[in-house]
Amino acid sequence: MLAVKDIQIVFVSTFQELYGAPFLSMHPQFRGKIYMTQPLQQIGQNLLYEFVKLNRKRNSQKAQQMSFFEQEAMYQEFSRMGLEDWLDLYTEEDIHNFFTNHVVVLNHNERHAFDNLVNLTPVSSGFHIGSSNWCVEVAQMKLALITNASLGVEYRHPMPFNGSMLRHADCMFINSVVL
Repeated sequence: MLAVKDIQIVFVSTFQELYGAPFLSMHPQFRGKIYMTQPLQQIGQNLLYEFVKLNRKRNSQKAQQMSFFEQEAMYQEFSRMGLEDWLDLYTEEDIHNFFTNHVVVLNHNERHAFDNLVNLTPVSSGFHIGSSNWCVEVAQMKLALITNASLGVEYRHPMPFNGSMLRHADCMFINSVVL
């Protein structure tokens, strides 16, 4: 089983992957770095702050509307499924600490050396602004991480899919591709 203390590199390739990353960074044993592109960092930070504000507003409205019995019925239903303990959503301070202490921001096609052993390069996936695939080079091995690649989708205004950095990969991990 993988322990949080053993995680050194995390890739955030799309906005959808961003929402859970602050939870990982808040874990007391997490010492790794979380990599993303500059547009994901800039837009994502605003999305997370807005998410916290909307959640706070929703929770205050829900608390006023629900009776004790409705809350107790929900708790019993979740308990029956083994979900009685929930984490509170992160705060604005948690988001600030996340971006300040754990995030490494890279531009598309910018090569970054991690511990002088691993080279990491985000390349445009063509999915949305700032989305990326990743080229990971370890010694003589080249790995390509394909997440949400998109070809020919023009209404989103991203940089087009860049497959040149991913050519000649020794191994490819593919999540999803939209043609």
